Amino acid sequence: MADLMANTSEARVYRVVVRRDPGDPRYWLAEVEGLQGAHTFARSLHALERYIREVIVLAADLPDEAEDELQLDWDIHTGDDSLDEEAADLRRQRQLIESMLSHVLKASQAMAAKLVVDHHYSIRDTAVLVAMSPARVGQLVPQDAQSREIRPKAERSTQSREIAPKAERSSGPVEYVPRARKLSPRSWSPTRGSADAA
Repeated sequence: MADLMANTSEARVYRVVVRRDPGDPRYWLAEVEGLQGAHTFARSLHALERYIREVIVLAADLPDEAEDELQLDWDIHTGDDSLDEEAADLRRQRQLIESMLSHVLKASQAMAAKLVVDHHYSIRDTAVLVAMSPARVGQLVPQDAQSREIRPKAERSTQSREIAPKAERSSGPVEYVPRARKLSPRSWSPTRGSADAA
């Protein structure tokens, strides 16, 4: 958990304050604290988030690729304090869960690769150990690592064909026994048999 919090604190978090436009409540106004010139507006919160990311990239002189990776801390004021507090608490909980899931996913990927490559566990056994489905483990472990997967000795010793013990093998000539021909109903009948015998 300490590593998770350390990794999270490395990236800058931009605090975005959002309010209704007092002149026209149909619009939302947004500004970024501590970043001069970073403010915009939109008629929906969904559009406002996209616009504010574009504004931050321009104001902070960041590469365009950083737009989707920006970490935003929303402070939204709808006019209802109790609603704002409840929504903010849910956002904080969700962000924490998403960060934890990302950390667990990376740790699981490293553990799965270690089990398959270094300890020669099968994909199915690894799935049980890391509490994932075999298909998910197959996605996490690189393909070249899966190709190096080694089966346990007990599995390798099992052959697909059975070999008879030495006592059952014959060193002499093999006797050919023809199969009994299946007679059609016209070839024999109790009546024909009795007449032929007579």
